Amino acid sequence: MIHLWSVLCSRVITDQVTGKVSLIDVPEILHLPQELADTAESNPFRMVMDLKLVTFFWMVDGDELKFEVRVSVRNPNGKKQLESVVVVDDEKPIGYEGVRILHDIPKIFFAGFGLYQFDVHTRKLSGPGNWKKVASLPLLVKLLGAT
Repeated sequence: MIHLWSVLCSRVITDQVTGKVSLIDVPEILHLPQELADTAESNPFRMVMDLKLVTFFWMVDGDELKFEVRVSVRNPNGKKQLESVVVVDDEKPIGYEGVRILHDIPKIFFAGFGLYQFDVHTRKLSGPGNWKKVASLPLLVKLLGAT
């Protein structure tokens, strides 16, 4: 199994005929007003993100379609905030070449301005398997109006 790509986006559209996927609104920076940041010190809040993290794996000969994909979010302080695991345990169809995994990320806690990292890990279901990091996607949260 080879990790080909992972993308953060707001919307995913899959063509039912061709299977092609369109990833809409790919964020790199999120701007927040100062008022929200000031409020967060006394009243922490969850940022409504409504993001999707889409990951695509290419299966090579002999690969079983039995593995786990974990997404975790680290805030600018390095603290892990969110974890989501998808278990893939399926039969591989004839002519099958890859698998696309979709993680929903509705909200994350605001922990200050800076870089939020969305880490993607995998491990096999069969036998002993340690988690292996295959991607780390950055999202920069900045003060509105800051350059």
